[in-house]
Amino acid sequence: MSRIQLILFHLVAAVVIFLTGCTGHGGAAQAQQPQDTIYTEQKAMAVYDYQPERALQIIDSAVIAGNLSEVRADFFRARIYSWSAMGQTLDSLLHGGEGIRFDTARVIGERLLTHDSVETNLGLRQDALEVLVYVARQQHDTARWLRRSQELVEVCHEQGEDAEPEALRTEAEVGAVLYQMGQRERGMAKLDSVIAILDSREHRQFNWLDATVIALKRKLWRLKIEGKYIETIPLARRIIDRLGDYEQHPQDYHDGSYREPADSTDRIYYGNTRKDAADINFADDFIYEEMDKPLGKRIVPIIPMLRDEALHSFQMWTEKNDKTEY
Repeated sequence: MSRIQLILFHLVAAVVIFLTGCTGHGGAAQAQQPQDTIYTEQKAMAVYDYQPERALQIIDSAVIAGNLSEVRADFFRARIYSWSAMGQTLDSLLHGGEGIRFDTARVIGERLLTHDSVETNLGLRQDALEVLVYVARQQHDTARWLRRSQELVEVCHEQGEDAEPEALRTEAEVGAVLYQMGQRERGMAKLDSVIAILDSREHRQFNWLDATVIALKRKLWRLKIEGKYIETIPLARRIIDRLGDYEQHPQDYHDGSYREPADSTDRIYYGNTRKDAADINFADDFIYEEMDKPLGKRIVPIIPMLRDEALHSFQMWTEKNDKTEY
């Protein structure tokens, strides 16, 4: 590529970013996305959690550049709106009240279910339903939560044995919804049934391990609600034992499923979220919200100064011969 062509390429790219909003239209699907451009689904999903606006811009630009079909772009928009950690940022972006992002994700998901390509493709239908199940759960819409979960179970069963762990994960979700709707005995019976099936499958695969842990966790949480703390101990021990075996033999669990961590040796486990911390007046959620604001608009303004002088220390570090690398 000549120097002039390179300059023109960057100018066009800059214009695309500037003009693109968060609901791009048009574009054609490609079987494989080019790797020498930032306008790919991989680049968008790498930043969506804490830079959702940037992720949406990348998705829209990918459509304009012809790297992504409009239908596939909608899948990623729905995931960004529903799954990003920066919910307040997305609600502001949509100029709506708290939780408007979930309404947007639901509308996109429901639209996808009616598209011809999705209706005839079980994998795509599963992707759309997973978003709708998640959104219904977050919105505490138990009727939709139950209906979409049952639909997802059926789609997983239709896909055969490979999708069985996902079917059982969602069966456990059905049990949780039934319990939350007041049908406690029926809900617990469903959870027990799922756990029994999982126990009968001694699969040393991460996808099955994940399904087992989730089902046990859902039952444990329901027992905790009922105040049956003694009954939660055996379930907690089973979870710890299963995860402990995985920690000791991660290579035996490798199955290439999307549930498996990208690196089987480097992981961070967590139980409570930033919102859970906010509920007990811890500052985690406040810290995340502050980090998402421009420097000058934070509660304690952050003012850059003496950059040249500060960079001198970095230069000294670069030139240091006996340093210990981070």
